[in-house]
Amino acid sequence: MGFDAEIDNSERNSVVENLKDEIQCSICCSIFEVLNLKRENVKSRIRKSWHSWQEPMKLDCCDGHICKKCFESVKKKFQNCPLCRKANFTAKFSRLMVTVLSQYKLFCPAKECNESVPYANFAQHKKTCPALNKKPCPSCKKLYWQKDFADHFLCFEDIIKKAQADQKKLKDLETKNKSLKQSKESLSQNNKNLIALKTEHENKIAELEQFIAEDSKKIKNQKNNLSILNKKISENAKKEQKKQKVWENKLNSAISESQKSLQQAEYNESRYSMLHAILHEMTDKAERMKSDKAFLESELNAANNEIINLTEKLRTHQNKSSGFFGLF
Repeated sequence: MGFDAEIDNSERNSVVENLKDEIQCSICCSIFEVLNLKRENVKSRIRKSWHSWQEPMKLDCCDGHICKKCFESVKKKFQNCPLCRKANFTAKFSRLMVTVLSQYKLFCPAKECNESVPYANFAQHKKTCPALNKKPCPSCKKLYWQKDFADHFLCFEDIIKKAQADQKKLKDLETKNKSLKQSKESLSQNNKNLIALKTEHENKIAELEQFIAEDSKKIKNQKNNLSILNKKISENAKKEQKKQKVWENKLNSAISESQKSLQQAEYNESRYSMLHAILHEMTDKAERMKSDKAFLESELNAANNEIINLTEKLRTHQNKSSGFFGLF
């Protein structure tokens, strides 16, 4: 925090009255704190980039002033200026605010002092003011001025009461010590019993370790046997895989041959159906030809019969005509 004090404007300075809000941080509302207001120290501090957390920082975007601590905390959390909300804001040490601060006087915050101190000497006053630097008594925990601390004897009664209470505590501790001694003796006896039990347990542990060693040897032998069996199983699996591949090749060849034979059978079946259809047509044609032959034969017979009748008629007619001409 900066200086927590009130401004002394008893001289009624208009500049001091008008700018009293400007010398406070706009975020934490504390008065800016500059460790040394000498011009050469300010310049060296700017060159070395060394400053207090409460020194005034001027914002480049809106010419506002905030302390260094608030600037660092706001810069880490937000990208916008806390006063004008402009993005990517920056700030630098304000020498103008240092000159303004040199015109002010501050009241000491201690009620016993309440002295009006120039701003340039206020930091030193905080270190040397006896009212602000009271020393607490380690016994009664009260605050006393440094000059009165050596004469402080009012807390002796409390010290005596505490001593009496400590004596009572000592008596209680002595009684507790006796009971603890008795418990210690019983604990020593229990310790002896525990040592005896420990030796018995150690013997049993040694026996168990022997059994475990034997079992580990057996487990190693079983592991070796299992490794041998695994090798044999892997070899047999490889052989079975080879056999399976051979049988798969044979099956594939047999399947391909059967597929070819099926295709040939289907082709033969299709040809047989075509031939059967052709044969059926041929038989139909033959039956038609037979029926036509029979019809033609009947027609031929009828024609032959007509020819025979005509020849007979012709003969009779010739015979008649020859007899007729024979008369002449």
